[in-house]
Amino acid sequence: MVIDPTMIGILGGTSLFLAAVMLLAYVPGRLVLHLLNSRRTPLDEAVLSLVLGLVISAWLYGVTMWAGIGRLFFLWPLFAGILFLFTRARYRRLPAADPSPTGAAHDRSHILLACVVTLGIVMLAILPIYYSNLTLTGSGEMRVARLDDVFWHLAISNELTHDVPPQNPVAAGFPLDYHYGMDLAVAMFAVVTDLSTADLFLRYLSSLFLVVAMLVVYCAARSWLKSGYFAALTAFLVFFGEDFSFLPGLSLFFSHPDSTANDWSTQFFGVPAVFSLFYNNPILPAVGILFAGIYCLRTGLVEGARAWLCVSALLFGTLMDVKMFAGAQMLAALLMTSLLYLYRFRDTRLLWVIVPVLAYAVPALVADVELGRQGADFHVNFDPWSKLSASMVAVGLKNLTDPADLVFLGLPVFLAGSLGLRIIAIPRIVRGIVRPSPENPLHMVLGLFIVIGIGAGLIFRFVPSHLPDAYDNSVWFYAQSKYVIWPFAIEVIRDWCHKRIERGSGTMKTGVAIAAAAIALSIPSTVQHFVLMLRQKNILFDRNVIAATDFLARDASPGDILLGDQRVVDAAMAWTTCHVPLGPFAEYAIPYGEVQRRKHLEDEFWSDWQHGHLRADLLLALRIRYLVLPTAGAALPTISAPGIEQVYSDAEFVVLKLDRPVGGKRATGKDERTANSFATFRPST
Repeated sequence: MVIDPTMIGILGGTSLFLAAVMLLAYVPGRLVLHLLNSRRTPLDEAVLSLVLGLVISAWLYGVTMWAGIGRLFFLWPLFAGILFLFTRARYRRLPAADPSPTGAAHDRSHILLACVVTLGIVMLAILPIYYSNLTLTGSGEMRVARLDDVFWHLAISNELTHDVPPQNPVAAGFPLDYHYGMDLAVAMFAVVTDLSTADLFLRYLSSLFLVVAMLVVYCAARSWLKSGYFAALTAFLVFFGEDFSFLPGLSLFFSHPDSTANDWSTQFFGVPAVFSLFYNNPILPAVGILFAGIYCLRTGLVEGARAWLCVSALLFGTLMDVKMFAGAQMLAALLMTSLLYLYRFRDTRLLWVIVPVLAYAVPALVADVELGRQGADFHVNFDPWSKLSASMVAVGLKNLTDPADLVFLGLPVFLAGSLGLRIIAIPRIVRGIVRPSPENPLHMVLGLFIVIGIGAGLIFRFVPSHLPDAYDNSVWFYAQSKYVIWPFAIEVIRDWCHKRIERGSGTMKTGVAIAAAAIALSIPSTVQHFVLMLRQKNILFDRNVIAATDFLARDASPGDILLGDQRVVDAAMAWTTCHVPLGPFAEYAIPYGEVQRRKHLEDEFWSDWQHGHLRADLLLALRIRYLVLPTAGAALPTISAPGIEQVYSDAEFVVLKLDRPVGGKRATGKDERTANSFATFRPST
């Protein structure tokens, strides 16, 4: 019998990761539930434990690394485990919760939920940007999805294995002004397990984030809707339900069949939801944290338990670090609702949420503003008409310029098209805001969250001042609202089904048919999006790229700045702790003048290189530590500049090294162990 060593490595890595999940996530999170002294259903307990444990452990990892005592973090799982054992017996004596929200023994919605989760994992397995990305072929080449988001997040994760708060690895010399909560979790698992950040980010943690987020949405929706079946439908539509962009898309397809090359969900209305959930983006774990916070907030309000309200505050505050746009949106909704309920109903319950969130968020926002002054100059522009006009042209209507046409024609078409089936929830959302319930402010919180997101996404543009036509980050507010609308929409569908059954005009088959119709109206754009993604082919990095990166992983210290062949630079961002002068999204992170200066220096260096001149002065200006040069295409000039030596060569590349770490730092203390963990460059097979 021949044992495949690759399979042994996969099984070993998976076992190690699962053990780390138990110690770093499940046990600490379950300890929090023990301290809350309130039993939930087994699924609710398991999912909440994972979310809370991940949040708390990642936070402690960041604090200990920031304080320079990162080694003490390894005591945390032991400490949490001991407390878990001491509190477990008392917790088990509490009365168990009914696993069925309606008390119905025939509720088999967990089967549907398992199908939703399985579909999500299958998509990760077949999409080229996840499981197969950065893996080796049988011939020793590496499959690579050339996606900026992948290299950006891997570079940040590698940075966080040795430096908290991090420097910007793709804009060397600047601090990172970006929410890095997701990347902090990747770094934490990398340090504890010694698994590569690529394996963790693209395979292990992406799977964990997706599964946990789906389960959390199900649990929150089941608690709200009192139906496991409608909760399963909610979980499916949150992750796979898109808008009505397939209507103009199909119309365009029949007239121009080649139009399928464009993604409908971005082409017509430009506020996609599914796109980002399956695109290596922190919105995926943010959705899980958001719905976990909603679950805890509802539990605290319904049961009158302040401890649950404080836990929801912890989760909503964490959103600021995982997806700042979602955190800011929830902060605004909570603040407005808490003030209104305090004034109108003398209700102080939400103060237990908003006060801790403000105490955490305000200093974080102030720090981000200070960091932002060193980075790109972002402007929030009031622009209420351009998105509507562009969308109307895209769907085939005339270019609307009159404000009346935009309000009475463009706005309804845009809302209906971009929200899709979610549009049925708008009356209920508005009613919950206009006539708030004195007993439960949750609907108003979420209603304001949705309205704020839609309004901000429509009327503002959030772009760097020097890039007026760049990607508009205000889109995130609208997309986040689309996730939260689904429980309202499914609540409308549920009530409609129940009324028909009560009147005798419908049966369970009617409910199934309505659910099937809801799915049929919500997935065509999703299917088209996934088809386009599956058509994308990974490129291959040859063995010389791997070998050169392997050398850099062994030789470079954290923070050393790298310049050279783009393939090696990409691989180095994914597998080493090197920095680069200009990498993915650098124009969004540093001042435009600095971007132009670095581009000019790089262009000038490569121009002289093509003429056989190696400009050491330009390397010093860019603070380069390592230079990766191709041996083909130009004659290698004689290295006569002092302080530069050739340290590596193969059939395709030569690596030059400056004799002092001009822009980097030597790994000492806590950095040495991290540097050693990258000493062997072993991509997954």
